[in-house]
Amino acid sequence: MTLSPALSAALKILGIAPTYDWASLEDSSDHAIDLWVQQINLKRSGKFLKSDGIFKNATEWDQILRGYAAIVDGPGNEFALDLAQAYKHAKVILTVRDSPEAWLASWKKTVYHQQRTWNHSWSMRAMDIIDGWTGLTKTPKTNRIMTALAGGRFAYGEPQLQWYQDHRDNAHKYLSPDRLLEFNVKQGWEPLCQFLDKEIPDEPFPHVNDAAYYNANIYGTIREQQQRLLWFVIGTILLLTAPAVLMFAPSPLARLLGTAAQIARVS
Repeated sequence: MTLSPALSAALKILGIAPTYDWASLEDSSDHAIDLWVQQINLKRSGKFLKSDGIFKNATEWDQILRGYAAIVDGPGNEFALDLAQAYKHAKVILTVRDSPEAWLASWKKTVYHQQRTWNHSWSMRAMDIIDGWTGLTKTPKTNRIMTALAGGRFAYGEPQLQWYQDHRDNAHKYLSPDRLLEFNVKQGWEPLCQFLDKEIPDEPFPHVNDAAYYNANIYGTIREQQQRLLWFVIGTILLLTAPAVLMFAPSPLARLLGTAAQIARVS
């Protein structure tokens, strides 16, 4: 239930690949991204496990996930029970922290920080508007997903702790014990490999600093948007000033023709 780049890396080491995670979004088709945004908006509206447009079966989810062996992290973690219901034989790993309080502290440093930074970035907002107006460039796919996720995220603070516990309780309520593993990455390979019927690899369990991983992701994306905005401004200035420059400053061709004419007169 947490965002866990370490789990994604571990699954890949175990040969459960390809794994659909946050990095996979840019490789998704535009149609798949449209479907993610649609499903996120439905989920954000408070509609769960009803006949309301949320995907219910593997055929529908395969429009996005066909060919993948597993799905980890956002936006898939928003749909854990929906996916478990659709893929009835799939195993589910519920990643947890040492305590709800530890999870909330991590969430504040990663997801919440990322979304606040995203929403407060003038370059991100400007380029989203420009992309919408011009249609000349495509907004990066991770931007579109993040915008949808950030649009209605839970209120920051204490209610999150109850959400964490409710999510954990629902997983145990709706999933049979043989399908569900509650897993803290601090436990390492043994419980994970036992649950997945895999041999323990001859290498350390991958540990990824969540805060560093997600902060590097958001700041890298913002830098890219700032560069795009800079080039858009430069291009716009050149486009607007080019007619005046051509009108009032002699062009290289005009200068060349003038020089040729002078030479001809002298001759």
